Formats: sequence, structure tokens, C-alpha cells
Amino acid sequence: MTGTELTADVSAERVRDTTVFARVSPEQKLRLVQASRPAGT
Repeated sequence: MTGTELTADVSAERVRDTTVFARVSPEQKLRLVQASRPAGT
């Protein structure tokens, strides 16, 4: 998945099902990390 394919509402399921993220901006990386963390942490 490339940075242009990422939307503002990245779901945990989408992050889990994707193997490679390419050309991702620092802001998108932060959203990916936040989506991959369990809720409440």
C-alpha cells in the first residue's frame, strides 16, 4: 500500500492485513502506529 492509498481513517484491520507500506509520510506513519495499537494504550 502506498501513502496515496491511505486515508485519514486507517483501520486496525487494514493495517494488520497489509504487509508493506511504501512512500508514507511521517504523519501517515503516526496514524499507522496509532491504528495498530490496541484501544486504550
